[in-house]
Amino acid sequence: TMLKVLARAGFEGSLHGCDISAGMLRQAASRWTDGPLPCLQLQNGATAPFPDHSFDLITVSAVLHHVPLDERSDVYRELLRLLRPNGRAYIFEHNPYNPITQWVVKHTPIDRNAFLLPARRLVRSLRRHGCTRTHTRYLMFFPPAWKWTRGVEHLLRWLPLGGQYVVRMDAASTPSG
Repeated sequence: TMLKVLARAGFEGSLHGCDISAGMLRQAASRWTDGPLPCLQLQNGATAPFPDHSFDLITVSAVLHHVPLDERSDVYRELLRLLRPNGRAYIFEHNPYNPITQWVVKHTPIDRNAFLLPARRLVRSLRRHGCTRTHTRYLMFFPPAWKWTRGVEHLLRWLPLGGQYVVRMDAASTPSG
């Protein structure tokens, strides 16, 4: 879905995607209708099949709550490994402080073993891994069909009650070891 959003927005770079599920990659390929199919590759755990400093932009959407707590550090290290100097990652996650999000996750089979991650904990973890520049915004305060609330959504992005959040992570200007 994120690759489709980028393609439809006119993103000019090459698009790549990876997942730990071959079935999800097949589903993504079968639903792709937005020009040439991106390079979709199977991922082994936290390790993505790309060389160091491959990307200027990385999106991670609703993934971390599926990653066991003791494996999340591997994901953070991998993001930093993959980003080019001055690159940027956007990490979208479900907000555990939103009661509707809690209810949806609790009643969704794919989220059976999910462990929701507060934005502050994600930011602290990224900083422990050497990322010093982050910015958090909260999203989805109202149903998307309520188009008249979009102006209000923008004003509330600081309030940690939205259904989701996004943490922007900026890579250093020079690559780390």
